[in-house]
Amino acid sequence: MKKFLILSFLIAFVGCDVGDDDATTATDTEQDSEDTNGENPDRTVNFDLTVLSRPVNAVYSSVVLTEGEIQGPVLNLNEDMNMDTGVVFRSEPPNLIFYRPSFFNRVWVRDVRTGDSSPFNEFFQPEVDPVSISTVASSSHIVTFYRDRFNEDIYRMDSYNMAEGVEAPLYETLEALSTVHIDRNKFMLTYVDQDQRLILEAFDLNSRTKVLETDITSLIGYTFSGDFIYLFGNGVVRIFDYNIGKLGSPQGILENINRGGFFDTELVGNRLYYRFAYAQPNLLIEGPAYYDLDQGANTIFDLFTFVDYLESNGQNLLNPGPIEINSEEEVIVFAYSYIEAGNTEAQWAVAYLDYGLQLIKTTDIPIEPAALVLH
Repeated sequence: MKKFLILSFLIAFVGCDVGDDDATTATDTEQDSEDTNGENPDRTVNFDLTVLSRPVNAVYSSVVLTEGEIQGPVLNLNEDMNMDTGVVFRSEPPNLIFYRPSFFNRVWVRDVRTGDSSPFNEFFQPEVDPVSISTVASSSHIVTFYRDRFNEDIYRMDSYNMAEGVEAPLYETLEALSTVHIDRNKFMLTYVDQDQRLILEAFDLNSRTKVLETDITSLIGYTFSGDFIYLFGNGVVRIFDYNIGKLGSPQGILENINRGGFFDTELVGNRLYYRFAYAQPNLLIEGPAYYDLDQGANTIFDLFTFVDYLESNGQNLLNPGPIEINSEEEVIVFAYSYIEAGNTEAQWAVAYLDYGLQLIKTTDIPIEPAALVLH
């Protein structure tokens, strides 16, 4: 585990480590083997999508698709929101959160449905003289990390409740943090203690209380979604429920989930949706999947089926982009760039696929996507 660096820990926060357990196994893949044309003419797109782009000049832009069709021009978000350059972003649908990870702390929250934006720039008022200031933000809370100028061994954390406009101390530690993770009013951190154990601590940001501390050294992967933290070990899973503040007993599982370290998920019913990691080197880095908590089984959607469909229609996939799943509509949204035979210019597009990997619709988009936000 890499040692925490106060000005660059966001790399660990935004990303996740990828494991290779079962990376080439596709269990219960849902496809229509009788399909011959790769298309589903009976389905339509019934939801909106915002495509976020982050070019090399650090200026963010976006475009909205309604029912799979582009609506309006490409929007320069830095101009529209009066937002600094050099910010990073997170997605908490229907919100996009932008923030400066170091020193001049500012946060912008944008509701992609309405286009309304809320800036925050006076949330940090420490009780001590700080150094090495860093920030992470959700759609409801901001957590600021800093060191006491007169005791730089101490990492201090303050949390700011956006709705209440109140800042207060959250936590302090002498440990070198490994990763931090935030989602709405939930916050987690990990560190390696003096006994070389990887420790996870979880906090409720509304009450500013630590609700869990546990050793995760032997875990394969961990995540949180909604009110639950899922800790996946070798053949078992333990679930922490924020509502009751209790870590459940180990439960046997049939298959290990195919992620390592922290990974993003969405819990819908008994399905824990995540991104399956393909064995590398490969054309695709990851693909959509879900883990059935009742059955203990992975369902992995084989996107190579769609790649084959593109090639059969004269398009070659160049680069995969972000993937999202609309679990209510049972639609997979996959962004990618392609090039047509006889053409030298690459084009970005968004494909809407049903759970059988049949194509519902494709739409060319004018920007390179960094994120897809369903709404």
